Amino acid sequence: MGLANTYHALTLTHLIIGLPLVIWIMRGFFEDVHQDLEEAALIDGCSRFGSFLRVAVLLTRPGIVVSASLAFIFSRHNLIFAVVLAGPRLQTLPVAVFNVMSFEQINWGPLAAARC
Repeated sequence: MGLANTYHALTLTHLIIGLPLVIWIMRGFFEDVHQDLEEAALIDGCSRFGSFLRVAVLLTRPGIVVSASLAFIFSRHNLIFAVVLAGPRLQTLPVAVFNVMSFEQINWGPLAAARC
């Protein structure tokens, strides 16, 4: 498919892993928003999209922050995708840190600098 050594392959794999988690978390937050609040915004003159932005999105901000944080953490810890799909030209930070360690020794200087 021509996806080896491309950013598209890494992006696609991280989306496939992270998107179901985000949808699952956000579904619960959006179910907790009362329908009466959105209907009140429609009566006040908002469009359907405007009531979604001004009511539902503002009430689910904690869920957006939580799901974004979890998606970032899951994406950061998917080392195997970056090792397999990315070549030497295309390395993410976890792959570069992983390459500092070898079978015989660990280069503590670059490893410590990469962790900061």
